[in-house]
Amino acid sequence: PEEEAFTSAIAALIAQTLGNAERKQAEEALRESEEKMKRAQQISKTGSWYYDIATKTEEWSNECFNIYGIKKEDYPENHPHIADIIYKNPEGTLNRFLTLAEKNDTYELEYDTTPISGKVKRILSYCEVERDKKGKVVKIFGTDQDITERKCLEKELEKHQVYLEELIEERTVELEKEIIKRKQTEKALVKSRERVELALKSADLGMWDW
Repeated sequence: PEEEAFTSAIAALIAQTLGNAERKQAEEALRESEEKMKRAQQISKTGSWYYDIATKTEEWSNECFNIYGIKKEDYPENHPHIADIIYKNPEGTLNRFLTLAEKNDTYELEYDTTPISGKVKRILSYCEVERDKKGKVVKIFGTDQDITERKCLEKELEKHQVYLEELIEERTVELEKEIIKRKQTEKALVKSRERVELALKSADLGMWDW
């Protein structure tokens, strides 16, 4: 019996040790996965969030706080009406979110923020809706991406494109004028030669070149 008890104790200890090792491995894998996700969100300037409609509570990833310039430790105690802080048009933007959620299972939305560090940001949200058995919206999951720089580049490209189109149009007009002028000159030369030939013919003279 003592030997069996000892064997059982050893087996339990081994199982516990293995269990602890597996748990540590799982925890480490989870931490590594979270770190990779955090790094990916930082690089792409994309935060994730979800909103519970029944409780009117939401949860943000760290990058969401970075995008909106809000300290995580200050939320929500110091920011009970966070929509007023992040949305340039709070009521209108929230209504658009909820209206789209009622009609779609997935949707996207672009909007401007209030000035953050003196700069208005352009945000692109991708959203997915969770419904109950009756089809009522209960939660909205989403990602927010800061596309301010991309929008600025697009505007610069549009300006450059307009400039090039105007330049091409101006050059085309100039070429058309040059073509018309050349044709007029050629036509005048032909008429002048015809007049000379007619004059020579009338004088019974010939034309020759050295």
